[in-house]
Amino acid sequence: MRTSKWLAALAVLLGMTGLIAASSIDEIMVKAHKARTGLRDQIKNAAAMPNPDWAEIQKKTKEFVELAKELVKYDPPMGTKESWQKHCAEYVEIIKALDEAAAKKDAKGIAEVNKKLGASCKGCHDAHQP
Repeated sequence: MRTSKWLAALAVLLGMTGLIAASSIDEIMVKAHKARTGLRDQIKNAAAMPNPDWAEIQKKTKEFVELAKELVKYDPPMGTKESWQKHCAEYVEIIKALDEAAAKKDAKGIAEVNKKLGASCKGCHDAHQP
């Protein structure tokens, strides 16, 4: 009995630290896009600082890439699978560009990619969000 409680506690802890993959589209969107606490805002705000912590930013962009790749594994809540796969592929490419800008320590590039990311939301949401 103690072992199962310990394993459950470990799973919660790992989930909170982001080491366990997201279990739903909603969970991915919250981790990635929740205002102020999502990876997108964390990266954008950190890169806009006078002396960005590039190691921390790169850690977050790599996590963002992994989350983005998870989306295609799910069935779309609405719309066709083909459209879903297309939007997911585009999303992953944008997040990879964010990671590349972070690797170059390019705050302006992060801001530009972030703007592109924001512009891409509506198309996917219109096609797939119920």
